[in-house]
Amino acid sequence: MTPPLRLSLSDSTPITVTERNMPIEMFEQRWPTIPWREPINVTGWTHDGVIISRFACRICIAVRGLKGQDVEKLPTTLEKIQAHIKTHR
Repeated sequence: MTPPLRLSLSDSTPITVTERNMPIEMFEQRWPTIPWREPINVTGWTHDGVIISRFACRICIAVRGLKGQDVEKLPTTLEKIQAHIKTHR
């Protein structure tokens, strides 16, 4: 079983359940050094062992985490992930 990959914000400030629905502006205020509106490039492997590169939303990773098997499901273009990031309030 592949262990989940986590975006570590800080050892002293874990994301709580109430923060899961925070507007993007609140993330930006609480952790101003993280570029929340910028996609992050994620590298992983397919089931066949092929290395792949995809784009992910920093807020979704911070709130839900990212498992190795999720990498194949991520968007392959910047346009798709940027459109997703705009859906966050």
